[in-house]
Amino acid sequence: MKLIYTLVVSLFSMYCIFAQTTPIPDSNFEQELIDQGIDSNG
Repeated sequence: MKLIYTLVVSLFSMYCIFAQTTPIPDSNFEQELIDQGIDSNG
């Protein structure tokens, strides 16, 4: 039971970590977003 709990918590935390990034394939569009300050969490 302890192993299953540890596995579930590990997988959930990995999912949360990877959910924080969104790749933008167009570098010009990405730079425009950064210039406007849209690259923050708020």
